[in-house]
Amino acid sequence: MSDDDPRPDDPETKLAVSASELLVIPGDAAPLVLADPDRLVEALRYLAQRIPGFTQLSTEEERKLTRVAFLDPEFLEAGVRAGRAWDEAKGVTGLSGEEMRDLAEENRRWDELESTVRAFLKGISARNRKERHRLGDAILTMYGILGRTINREHSRHLRPLYEEMKRAYMRSRRHRGKGEGGGSG
Repeated sequence: MSDDDPRPDDPETKLAVSASELLVIPGDAAPLVLADPDRLVEALRYLAQRIPGFTQLSTEEERKLTRVAFLDPEFLEAGVRAGRAWDEAKGVTGLSGEEMRDLAEENRRWDELESTVRAFLKGISARNRKERHRLGDAILTMYGILGRTINREHSRHLRPLYEEMKRAYMRSRRHRGKGEGGGSG
């Protein structure tokens, strides 16, 4: 570990959430510990700093890299075998056959990680959508009931809040209508 790397036991740099807190392992009898989103963000930022080559590509960079990055797997395997058999591979390509084989294996492992992270992200997105729906449904229900009961004695004190909700709701419907090609909103 280099001097500028944080120590694993340092409280400021300790991963906010351990793997056992993130993963549900079938058959695991340990109680589930709920993860805090803020701590997960910290942990992901911490991990990003430790992934070799971690970057964000521009659209142009992504376009340029994609065709060659996704060659047919059978073609790649044949190329690795050829590189291992050809003495001049390193001089021509910059990689020996063994380096090609090692890089292919490393890429396979990172592909597996990428697939797992994509599935993880889909799970987070589904959770967010369901909870946003839950909140939106509760607020729309309340808005509808307030609209019908706002003139009753026990609800009059809520009129300014109801009016604020109504203005925001109507404004959002107008904007949504314009964004959908001017359809009625």
